[in-house]
Amino acid sequence: SFSPDGRQMAFNWNGEKRDNADIYVKLIGEANALRLTSHPACDAYPAWSPDGGQIAFARFNPDSGLFLISPLGGAERKLANYIIHSRPSWHPDGKSILVSTHYNDASPAPGGGALILVSVNDSHQPRTILAPSPGKWFRDGAISPDARWLAYAACEGPTDGRRCTILVTAITSDVLPTGAPRVVAPSSSATFGIAWTPDSKGLVFSNVGDDG
Repeated sequence: SFSPDGRQMAFNWNGEKRDNADIYVKLIGEANALRLTSHPACDAYPAWSPDGGQIAFARFNPDSGLFLISPLGGAERKLANYIIHSRPSWHPDGKSILVSTHYNDASPAPGGGALILVSVNDSHQPRTILAPSPGKWFRDGAISPDARWLAYAACEGPTDGRRCTILVTAITSDVLPTGAPRVVAPSSSATFGIAWTPDSKGLVFSNVGDDG
Protein backbone atom coordinates (compact mmCIF):
# COMPACT_ATOMS: atom_id res chain seq x y z
CA SER A 1 0.00 0.00 0.00
CA PHE A 2 1.50 3.33 -1.09
CA SER A 3 1.35 6.35 1.21
CA PRO A 4 -0.77 9.26 -0.10
CA ASP A 5 2.36 11.24 -1.01
CA GLY A 6 3.82 8.25 -2.88
CA ARG A 7 7.06 8.33 -0.87
CA GLN A 8 6.53 5.26 1.29
CA MET A 9 4.95 1.85 1.07
CA ALA A 10 3.54 -0.51 3.69
CA PHE A 11 3.66 -4.26 3.19
CA ASN A 12 3.54 -7.55 5.05
CA TRP A 13 6.68 -9.68 5.17
CA ASN A 14 7.75 -12.78 7.06
CA GLY A 15 11.11 -11.20 7.84
CA GLU A 16 14.68 -12.20 7.27
CA LYS A 17 14.17 -15.31 9.41
CA ARG A 18 10.93 -16.17 7.58
CA ASP A 19 9.31 -16.89 10.92
CA ASN A 20 6.37 -14.48 11.22
CA ALA A 21 4.34 -12.21 8.92
CA ASP A 22 4.25 -8.62 10.17
CA ILE A 23 3.63 -5.11 8.82
CA TYR A 24 6.61 -3.08 7.61
CA VAL A 25 7.08 0.41 6.15
CA LYS A 26 9.89 1.67 3.96
CA LEU A 27 10.78 4.78 2.00
CA ILE A 28 10.77 4.23 -1.76
CA GLY A 29 14.33 3.73 -2.91
CA GLU A 30 15.69 2.94 0.56
CA ALA A 31 17.02 -0.49 1.49
CA ASN A 32 15.93 -0.69 5.12
CA ALA A 33 12.37 -1.18 6.34
CA LEU A 34 10.78 -0.27 9.66
CA ARG A 35 8.96 -3.15 11.35
CA LEU A 36 5.68 -1.92 12.81
CA THR A 37 4.16 -5.09 14.32
CA SER A 38 5.59 -8.10 16.13
CA HIS A 39 2.53 -10.09 17.24
CA PRO A 40 2.96 -13.88 16.82
CA ALA A 41 -0.16 -13.98 14.64
CA CYS A 42 -0.06 -13.16 10.93
CA ASP A 43 -0.56 -9.45 10.12
CA ALA A 44 -1.54 -8.59 6.55
CA TYR A 45 -3.41 -6.29 4.16
CA PRO A 46 -1.99 -2.89 5.21
CA ALA A 47 -3.97 0.12 3.97
CA TRP A 48 -2.75 3.70 4.36
CA SER A 49 -5.15 6.35 5.68
CA PRO A 50 -5.95 9.28 3.33
CA ASP A 51 -3.94 11.72 5.49
CA GLY A 52 -0.96 9.37 5.76
CA GLY A 53 -1.13 9.32 9.55
CA GLN A 54 -2.31 5.75 10.13
CA ILE A 55 -2.16 2.29 8.62
CA ALA A 56 -5.06 -0.15 8.94
CA PHE A 57 -4.29 -3.85 8.80
CA ALA A 58 -5.83 -7.26 9.45
CA ARG A 59 -4.63 -9.79 12.00
CA PHE A 60 -5.48 -13.47 11.86
CA ASN A 61 -5.92 -15.97 14.71
CA PRO A 62 -5.26 -15.59 17.51
CA ASP A 63 -6.70 -12.15 18.25
CA SER A 64 -8.22 -11.69 14.79
CA GLY A 65 -9.43 -8.22 13.93
CA LEU A 66 -8.97 -4.86 12.25
CA PHE A 67 -6.18 -2.72 13.74
CA LEU A 68 -4.63 0.72 13.36
CA ILE A 69 -0.99 1.71 13.85
CA SER A 70 1.12 4.78 13.11
CA PRO A 71 3.58 4.48 10.20
CA LEU A 72 6.21 5.60 12.74
CA GLY A 73 5.43 2.59 14.97
CA GLY A 74 4.09 2.54 18.50
CA ALA A 75 0.94 1.18 20.09
CA GLU A 76 -1.72 -0.59 18.04
CA ARG A 77 -5.45 0.10 18.37
CA LYS A 78 -8.03 -2.57 17.68
CA LEU A 79 -11.15 -1.34 15.90
CA ALA A 80 -13.13 -4.54 15.35
CA ASN A 81 -12.99 -8.29 15.92
CA TYR A 82 -13.80 -9.39 12.37
CA ILE A 83 -11.75 -11.99 10.51
CA ILE A 84 -10.73 -10.19 7.31
CA HIS A 85 -9.33 -11.84 4.20
CA SER A 86 -9.04 -8.89 1.82
CA ARG A 87 -7.58 -5.40 2.05
CA PRO A 88 -9.51 -2.81 4.09
CA SER A 89 -10.65 0.29 2.19
CA TRP A 90 -10.56 3.74 3.80
CA HIS A 91 -13.35 6.19 3.16
CA PRO A 92 -11.76 9.32 1.60
CA ASP A 93 -12.75 11.40 4.65
CA GLY A 94 -10.62 9.13 6.86
CA LYS A 95 -13.43 8.59 9.37
CA SER A 96 -14.32 5.00 8.53
CA ILE A 97 -12.95 1.83 6.95
CA LEU A 98 -14.77 -0.71 4.79
CA VAL A 99 -13.96 -4.38 5.45
CA SER A 100 -15.06 -7.66 3.90
CA THR A 101 -15.74 -10.22 6.62
CA HIS A 102 -14.57 -13.82 6.31
CA TYR A 103 -16.91 -16.37 4.73
CA ASN A 104 -16.66 -20.04 5.74
CA ASP A 105 -18.40 -22.15 3.10
CA ALA A 106 -18.12 -25.30 5.27
CA SER A 107 -19.99 -23.64 8.13
CA PRO A 108 -21.59 -20.36 7.04
CA ALA A 109 -22.16 -17.92 9.90
CA PRO A 110 -24.48 -14.90 10.08
CA GLY A 111 -22.69 -11.86 8.70
CA GLY A 112 -20.04 -13.88 6.90
CA GLY A 113 -18.96 -12.40 3.58
CA ALA A 114 -20.62 -9.04 4.22
CA LEU A 115 -19.22 -5.57 3.51
CA ILE A 116 -19.13 -3.65 6.80
CA LEU A 117 -18.22 -0.03 7.56
CA VAL A 118 -16.20 0.43 10.76
CA SER A 119 -15.86 3.84 12.44
CA VAL A 120 -12.30 4.95 13.18
CA ASN A 121 -13.16 7.13 16.18
CA ASP A 122 -15.55 4.60 17.77
CA SER A 123 -18.43 7.08 17.62
CA HIS A 124 -20.62 4.65 15.66
CA GLN A 125 -21.22 0.94 15.75
CA PRO A 126 -20.04 -1.08 12.69
CA ARG A 127 -22.67 -0.91 9.96
CA THR A 128 -23.43 -3.52 7.29
CA ILE A 129 -23.32 -1.97 3.82
CA LEU A 130 -24.06 -5.07 1.75
CA ALA A 131 -25.14 -8.50 2.99
CA PRO A 132 -24.90 -11.45 0.58
CA SER A 133 -27.66 -13.96 -0.08
CA PRO A 134 -27.15 -17.57 1.11
CA GLY A 135 -24.33 -19.38 -0.68
CA LYS A 136 -22.66 -16.15 -1.81
CA TRP A 137 -20.21 -13.70 -0.28
CA PHE A 138 -18.45 -10.41 -0.98
CA ARG A 139 -14.76 -9.50 -0.78
CA ASP A 140 -12.30 -6.79 -1.82
CA GLY A 141 -14.70 -3.90 -1.20
CA ALA A 142 -13.17 -0.60 -2.37
CA ILE A 143 -14.57 2.93 -2.06
CA SER A 144 -13.59 5.27 -4.89
CA PRO A 145 -11.44 8.36 -4.10
CA ASP A 146 -14.36 10.66 -4.93
CA ALA A 147 -16.60 8.66 -2.53
CA ARG A 148 -19.24 8.16 -5.23
CA TRP A 149 -18.71 4.49 -6.07
CA LEU A 150 -18.22 1.13 -4.41
CA ALA A 151 -16.46 -1.72 -6.20
CA TYR A 152 -16.48 -5.26 -4.85
CA ALA A 153 -16.21 -8.91 -5.84
CA ALA A 154 -19.41 -10.96 -5.57
CA CYS A 155 -18.45 -14.62 -5.19
CA GLU A 156 -20.13 -18.00 -5.05
CA GLY A 157 -19.13 -21.65 -4.82
CA PRO A 158 -16.55 -23.11 -2.43
CA THR A 159 -13.95 -20.61 -1.28
CA ASP A 160 -11.14 -22.71 -2.77
CA GLY A 161 -12.89 -22.86 -6.15
CA ARG A 162 -14.84 -19.65 -6.13
CA ARG A 163 -16.27 -17.74 -9.05
CA CYS A 164 -16.26 -13.98 -8.55
CA THR A 165 -17.73 -11.12 -10.56
CA ILE A 166 -16.53 -7.55 -10.03
CA LEU A 167 -19.42 -5.14 -9.57
CA VAL A 168 -19.64 -1.37 -9.15
CA THR A 169 -22.53 0.46 -7.56
CA ALA A 170 -23.21 4.11 -6.82
CA ILE A 171 -23.24 5.06 -3.13
CA THR A 172 -24.70 7.89 -1.09
CA SER A 173 -22.73 10.16 1.24
CA ASP A 174 -23.51 7.60 3.98
CA VAL A 175 -21.96 4.80 1.86
CA LEU A 176 -25.33 3.24 1.14
CA PRO A 177 -25.65 1.53 -2.27
CA THR A 178 -28.14 3.15 -4.60
CA GLY A 179 -29.40 1.69 -7.85
CA ALA A 180 -28.53 -1.64 -9.43
CA PRO A 181 -24.84 -2.66 -9.53
CA ARG A 182 -23.20 -3.08 -12.92
CA VAL A 183 -20.75 -5.76 -13.95
CA VAL A 184 -17.30 -4.43 -14.84
CA ALA A 185 -15.45 -7.78 -14.98
CA PRO A 186 -17.13 -11.14 -15.71
CA SER A 187 -17.02 -14.20 -13.50
CA SER A 188 -13.54 -15.57 -12.88
CA SER A 189 -12.08 -18.32 -10.73
CA ALA A 190 -9.50 -16.21 -8.89
CA THR A 191 -10.19 -12.49 -8.93
CA PHE A 192 -8.20 -10.97 -6.09
CA GLY A 193 -7.66 -7.41 -4.94
CA ILE A 194 -9.46 -4.31 -6.22
CA ALA A 195 -8.06 -0.77 -6.24
CA TRP A 196 -9.33 2.47 -7.78
CA THR A 197 -7.20 4.75 -9.90
CA PRO A 198 -6.73 8.21 -8.31
CA ASP A 199 -9.25 9.82 -10.70
CA SER A 200 -12.00 7.31 -9.75
CA LYS A 201 -12.40 6.35 -13.41
CA GLY A 202 -10.72 2.95 -13.45
CA LEU A 203 -10.05 -0.20 -11.43
CA VAL A 204 -6.94 -2.33 -11.01
CA PHE A 205 -7.26 -5.96 -9.92
CA SER A 206 -5.48 -9.28 -10.25
CA ASN A 207 -6.89 -12.38 -11.88
CA VAL A 208 -5.05 -15.64 -11.42
CA GLY A 209 -6.64 -18.56 -13.22
CA ASP A 210 -8.84 -18.21 -16.26
CA ASP A 211 -6.96 -15.25 -17.74
CA GLY A 212 -3.43 -15.82 -16.45
